[in-house]
Amino acid sequence: MKTTGTPFDQLAKETWLAILAHGATVKEQLEVRARSQWVDLMYVPDPARLGELAAFGLAERLAAEGPGLLEFFHRAPSVEDVLRCMQKQIELRRRRKSRREAPRLWLLCGGCPSKALRELGFVRDVDWPEGVYRGAPGFLVRLVVAGELPATRETLLLRLLGAGRVLRDAFAELRALPRDAPERGLALDIVLRLLPEARESQTQKAREFLMVSQEFVEQWKRELIEQGVAQGREEGREEGVEKGMRETLELQLEKKFGALGVEVGGRLRAASHEEIVRWLERILVARSIDEVLDG
Repeated sequence: MKTTGTPFDQLAKETWLAILAHGATVKEQLEVRARSQWVDLMYVPDPARLGELAAFGLAERLAAEGPGLLEFFHRAPSVEDVLRCMQKQIELRRRRKSRREAPRLWLLCGGCPSKALRELGFVRDVDWPEGVYRGAPGFLVRLVVAGELPATRETLLLRLLGAGRVLRDAFAELRALPRDAPERGLALDIVLRLLPEARESQTQKAREFLMVSQEFVEQWKRELIEQGVAQGREEGREEGVEKGMRETLELQLEKKFGALGVEVGGRLRAASHEEIVRWLERILVARSIDEVLDG
């Protein structure tokens, strides 16, 4: 099976898996042929749910064009990379009864593959924002360069595929969104899931991922504590602050680990302010409740 790749590859794949699940049937790691060729994601849009994708920028428009394949490249793909992806698309097209059922191929790239664009005849697609290229009409292929997309909310989740400054700017824009923004919540859930593995890894890519996502995560930690404080202050007493923070901690533990046992509930009720704050911070990287309370 195709390997998972770097944290950046995981971020890209899991982001679009989560987005498209709102309005399509999505398969990941789809095997194309016996020689173990794998497609990152394949989706078939559900017309009844397409409107749910409107909150995620260009995702609704992308899915509305029909079945598709998504291939992710944190850096610029080579000519051979693009040809291999097209080969997988052609193999899947052979299995379809009509052109209407043929999947469109989307290559979502962090860097600009100048050589591949030139040698394979891609041209700027004037019907889409800057940074989107198309192959010859019969190929049903589009290539998106994250670093060339306009810096708008519509393209924000596509720009999470970028590298360097493009990715840092995308995280900064996520931080500036309202707390209840769907893009912010979706990206945060994925980043939090990837953090423990990235922290344990010693690779350069893992360290880069931790660095670029650090401020985004730190902001979430501050907001989590502030949420508990604000909830408690509504009761008008200092004890209410502790209660609000304790309830916020309990909610986050249940969200990540499921129902809490009697013993854990007792420890939460008896916890000091310092312990609650420390446990709220540990939720980020913990793989179990024990790691939160005893780590």
